[in-house]
Order: sequence, then structure tokens, then C-alpha cells
Amino acid sequence: MPSLTTPTIIDAKAAYNEALQAQAVNLGDKAHLLTNLQETAATGALPESSFANTIAQVFNNGVNAQQKAETAGLQALRGEIDQTELVTAITEAEATLNTIVAVRDRVLSAYQEISRLPI
Repeated sequence: MPSLTTPTIIDAKAAYNEALQAQAVNLGDKAHLLTNLQETAATGALPESSFANTIAQVFNNGVNAQQKAETAGLQALRGEIDQTELVTAITEAEATLNTIVAVRDRVLSAYQEISRLPI
């Protein structure tokens, strides 16, 4: 039976990197599709008002908010920012993620509705 008095050392940076790697593995092909969409939008191959460009912008905002929250988390671990800034960054990332999920749900709903239309 392990002793309760033995201190457990947690390497936060290693745990964080492992979590990021696991998230990248879970994204798999989806990350590749998002990258292709972002690259296409960045090259200007899509018209400014195209649906794909709008979706790419929504996902870019989500990625940027997530990166900002991750950076804020690391800065908070190092004591460079206070908890208020960390909570603000995390809340913004959460709101952006909720927006992305809502857009995804609407797109899927529209696709399902179109697929049910008689030909």
C-alpha cells in the first residue's frame, strides 16, 4: 500500500504537452481539413463573402481564442498574470467554442433537412 506521506510530484508542463498531443491525435483528419480551409481562405482563393470563408473565419477565431487561453494558462502558472486575466481568457475561449458548436449544429441540421428533400 503506498504511503500517504510520500509527496507526488506533478510536472505541469509535461502534463500540458501530453494533453495537447492527445488532443492533436483526437482531431486527426479534422485538423487537416481545418488547416486546408484556413490555407484556402488565407490565399484569397475564396470570395470575401463566401460561406466557406465565413466558416473559416469562425474556426480561426476559435483557434485564436483557444491559443490565447492556453498562453494565459501558462502565464498564470509562471505568475506573470493574475487570475482575473486568466478567467477572462478562458471565458472568451469557452464562448467562442460555444459559437462554433452552435454553427456546426446549424450546418448539420441544414444538411439533414436538405438531404430529406424529395428530388
